[in-house]
Amino acid sequence: KEIVDIQNFLKKNWRSSILDKNKEFFIWSYSRKRLKSNNINFVVDIDEDSKNIKACLGIIENKNFSDENIISNTVWLTNWKSKEGSNLSGIKLLKFVEANLNYSLIGTIGCNELAKNIYKILGYKVGTMNRYAAINFKKDSFKILDNKIIKKLNFDFPESSNNKNISINNINNIDFLKLYEENIFCKDRIPFKDISFVKNRYLNHPIYKYEILLVESFDNPILIVLRKCYRKKSFAFRIVDILGNFNNFIKYSNEIIDFLFNKHPEYIDLYTNKVIQNNLNEFSKLIEIKKYPDLVIPSYFEPYVYSNPPMHWAYKVNCKEKKEPLLFKGDCDQDRPS
Repeated sequence: KEIVDIQNFLKKNWRSSILDKNKEFFIWSYSRKRLKSNNINFVVDIDEDSKNIKACLGIIENKNFSDENIISNTVWLTNWKSKEGSNLSGIKLLKFVEANLNYSLIGTIGCNELAKNIYKILGYKVGTMNRYAAINFKKDSFKILDNKIIKKLNFDFPESSNNKNISINNINNIDFLKLYEENIFCKDRIPFKDISFVKNRYLNHPIYKYEILLVESFDNPILIVLRKCYRKKSFAFRIVDILGNFNNFIKYSNEIIDFLFNKHPEYIDLYTNKVIQNNLNEFSKLIEIKKYPDLVIPSYFEPYVYSNPPMHWAYKVNCKEKKEPLLFKGDCDQDRPS
């Protein structure tokens, strides 16, 4: 019953977005479905006198997208906002969440520079996502990218070899993945995701339509989650998640790119906190965007914005083994409608 109050607070103090315009999507994002509860995962600090919200913090738990009790939980912090003069209220909410939820990983993706610095002061490890793209230079013209800049770049990549050791297929039946469960859904990886997470987070998304690619090889399969982003009847592929051995994605990236280029996108892009080592694939068609100052690969399509904004992250790991998380754009709340 307090959802409307939170929506109004966000609209007034954050910015208007799908969260205040679409109550059903708000509930889908933050509800505790697995617990069969009508509550949502939002914490607020309310002024005792005025009864108005002073600060709020949204929580997305990976376990709420899984049908079973998963091995380790991740807590994503979103929409962390305090009214002017109420910054301590925001800190109090964050400390409350840290103390009252169980998790192996807690953090956020997409915070601004100020929030990143606050997280750092509070003991979080911080950084900026690396962004890679493969541009389809065989296209005659571009409607998402700038034609003039692309013509200047036009890298001359060698043709990929016909690697018969791998197969790439679109997956429509999620139950089929049970055959690959142990190899794809690594139990020691954080954030941990299982088959039901992929089904509930991606395939059952209320607005976006995601595609699932299964890449099979002799050295373990990988799963790639992606979706199309459109502008003027042209589109790009956005890879939002990769499950399985990430090095295998790098190793077979050219074959994966060629498979997707056959569908005629302008480009394929990928956000991750990991650095892609080119020595794993000497002639990789994936380029690191920041190395080309004039190259703009748009991040926003709703509405379309021709810019390369940074995507900052902050996290704490809370497990005995000092694991480093593997992050993608599909994590936290970054791949959602505006």
